[in-house]
Amino acid sequence: VTCASAGVCAHSVPITGLTAGNTYFFSVRSTDSAGNTTTDTNNSSYYSFVTTIRTAPPVISGISEPVVSSDAAVLVWQTDEPSSSQVTWGTASGQLTRTTTLDTVGTIYHVVSLSSATNDTGGAPQTLTASTPYYFKVFSVDAAGNTGSSTEQTFSTVGSGQVTIVSGGTPTVSYAGGTGTGTAVSHDTPPTITSTSVGNVSAFNADVQVTTDNPVMAFVNYGLTSSYSATEGDSNFSTSRTITLKNLQEGTTYHYRVKVIDQYGNVTTGDDHTFTTTFASDALTNLTTLQNAAAVQGRLEQLIQSALPSLAPPFITAPVVSSTTENSATVTWTTNIKTYGSLRYATDAEYAASNSGYTTEVADGQTTSATHTVTLTGLTPNTLYHIQARAYVFPQVVGSSPDTVFMTKAAPINASIVAIKNDGFTVAWKTDEPTSSIVEYQNLKTGENNLVTDATKNTYHSMDIQNLPSGTPYSVTVSGVNASGNKLDAASVLHVTTSVDVTPPVISNFKVDNALVPGRTGFIQTVVGWTTDKLANSTVYYEEGAGPASTTKPLANKVESLDTYTTSHIIILPNLKAGTVYRIEAVSVDQSGNTKTFGPTSIITPNQTQSVLDIIVKNFEDTFKFLGAGQAGP
Repeated sequence: VTCASAGVCAHSVPITGLTAGNTYFFSVRSTDSAGNTTTDTNNSSYYSFVTTIRTAPPVISGISEPVVSSDAAVLVWQTDEPSSSQVTWGTASGQLTRTTTLDTVGTIYHVVSLSSATNDTGGAPQTLTASTPYYFKVFSVDAAGNTGSSTEQTFSTVGSGQVTIVSGGTPTVSYAGGTGTGTAVSHDTPPTITSTSVGNVSAFNADVQVTTDNPVMAFVNYGLTSSYSATEGDSNFSTSRTITLKNLQEGTTYHYRVKVIDQYGNVTTGDDHTFTTTFASDALTNLTTLQNAAAVQGRLEQLIQSALPSLAPPFITAPVVSSTTENSATVTWTTNIKTYGSLRYATDAEYAASNSGYTTEVADGQTTSATHTVTLTGLTPNTLYHIQARAYVFPQVVGSSPDTVFMTKAAPINASIVAIKNDGFTVAWKTDEPTSSIVEYQNLKTGENNLVTDATKNTYHSMDIQNLPSGTPYSVTVSGVNASGNKLDAASVLHVTTSVDVTPPVISNFKVDNALVPGRTGFIQTVVGWTTDKLANSTVYYEEGAGPASTTKPLANKVESLDTYTTSHIIILPNLKAGTVYRIEAVSVDQSGNTKTFGPTSIITPNQTQSVLDIIVKNFEDTFKFLGAGQAGP
């Protein structure tokens, strides 16, 4: 909280753990030093924000070909964020006609093999031809769907029986049948993983040891499930190495598997294994058998030093409430050392009436732990609860968290669609107590979301959603907020499709007005207006002359407004000739594509120096030629 002056304070609260590209609704609450609380729910409509989606693609770097043989190649690169791996390739520049199978495991280390042991997206082996240039691009897609791609790269396969291995930036050419260590194998024999083990497991790191029968590059896929989510690796060729997995979570079980690639591009993937990281507190030295007085003294000093943090109340994080239902909730908290834990709780009414504030206390178990979880059951729906976490090593020194409140969920709303029209629908529902009305609906064709709210609190709710396109599917979710600020959610999402409109709009009140164009003698600006009984767009066709309109083609000219749907239509025809007959036709098309036409009809634009009678006589003379020279006078 930052206060610029008396009575004016700025508040900020970080919110984490959100999902990219989602809409979130929120309210704010402040409590002063006297305990007075004010909550702002934006008139029960709630405030909202949309989390952003990362738009920058992964940055690709370090593209290389550490192994190239006569019929295979290994391509590697790095990205600045975990992303997938795929390569397009071919034998001519600009004609990359083949694509490797997509590797969806998110990693910053990428390895793709082109060989007879791997297939492209069409299922064909990716065997290369000796002494041939190849061209390729690499692609990586991050979790937000952003695609990073490289410029076109090139390499050439070597002669038959040769293998080029780049180590430390220096290429080395070896020949099949030459001398060296390891078991002699053919180009097509994949390497064997002879052993895999995990060691040095701590709270945040673990070492994976890998041995193989021949020199390989090795990579470890790992994550919380066997789908994996990250990769660590070593692109150097060796038969034995240790790969360290970093930034792990303490007390967590991880899945991992080893993937190796030999000097010929052959790939072997190991089985899924698991290991569990320790807790940071487990690093405290355990009691051991002591052999002499000096060791006893040193050990006692260690025990005293390790016990000192417990002589003060343990530090407790604020309780976090999750998995809240109508009658249950799960509460978790952590402590800086292993402790016994318990949770006190009471309803808001009980908390206010009780001297101690809390009426019930539940232990989280019979053993000490740094992570504590209590599941509360038998709670009352739609009720505000107070909770306090407690922790201790010695019962005389108990740590307590600040009071925290949460609300159990109300009984879910059962809504239904009670009316469907071609331009909307009506959704209705009942609640056990007065609440506001909130309807969120999504156009399933376009993905557009809209929110309609009514802050008036009722037990019967009916909301008309209007001005929608016909024949369009929607998903509909209803909710409401009661007097306590608790949000009631729908039991399920509704689906509705607006009916199809086949009735064209009705055109009426057709009107034409003219005005002289300032500064342009002999030109008129004509305003054509009409109304329709439903939303529709506007087009006016026009053509000079009094003859009948063609039945095979529209009038020669048009002015249109196709993107604006309205019931009051105005179209301006600029720069028509003064004192001239025009045929005009008005057309409106509604949102369902139904068309209505008015006309064609004839109009005569006025002349600044002629009367209407003069205009009529002049146009008859031009049209029928019944007045000759000198016959117009008496």
